[in-house]
Amino acid sequence: KLKIPQGAPQLVQEMFKLMNKNKLLVADVADGSGISPRAISDWRYKRSPTLQSFQAVLNNFGYEIKIVPKD
Repeated sequence: KLKIPQGAPQLVQEMFKLMNKNKLLVADVADGSGISPRAISDWRYKRSPTLQSFQAVLNNFGYEIKIVPKD
């Protein structure tokens, strides 16, 4: 189970929750995405992903970003 720091961006936290739910490691979602496992790990603690990088990783394991109206 991957630790999800509270200081990480909300979307990054959600992505790591999905990874934990699906029992995926960073290497699993990196493979085929074009984004290095190191860069993905850094999203939790050091930097925020670009939109393009974030989409590439999400798409790689079957998710997408959508804009929806606020509740």
